[in-house]
Amino acid sequence: MADLVATHFAPGARTGQEGTLSSSPAHDPSAEQITDVEVDEDTATVRSVIQTAGNTTYYYEYHLLRGDDGWRISQLSTFLDPPGTPLIDPARAEALMQSATPEAILPDLQAHLRLRGGSRSWTWVRLTHTSSPWRDGYCRGRMPSKSPPRQT
Repeated sequence: MADLVATHFAPGARTGQEGTLSSSPAHDPSAEQITDVEVDEDTATVRSVIQTAGNTTYYYEYHLLRGDDGWRISQLSTFLDPPGTPLIDPARAEALMQSATPEAILPDLQAHLRLRGGSRSWTWVRLTHTSSPWRDGYCRGRMPSKSPPRQT
């Protein structure tokens, strides 16, 4: 792996495969299809797709730098969805954005979920800092306090 990295990667770049063992390589030039290339002077982005024998499709994005000895990979990212696929439905994203107001109260934590850092429960803390965007509002925090008054 070290020889492969030295040949194709820019100094200091990581493959994301360090310390892993695999029976088959993640990349195969005969199976990986280049889907997009963008070049901007001494940088480039190359996107590709490969379908594995296990019927999983991987999408790769290579960021390249041009040096004295040619193009080298500076960053390699792996995705399970095609480029440009939204993380959530656009209508749901818009609804979330419309509900995000300084007056909005955070919903209670669902019973089956636990917060990291222990079993202590979150409590409501009144914010009074004048430079806070939540000025005179409530926010969840880890300080003992009473629950905020419910807005009706």
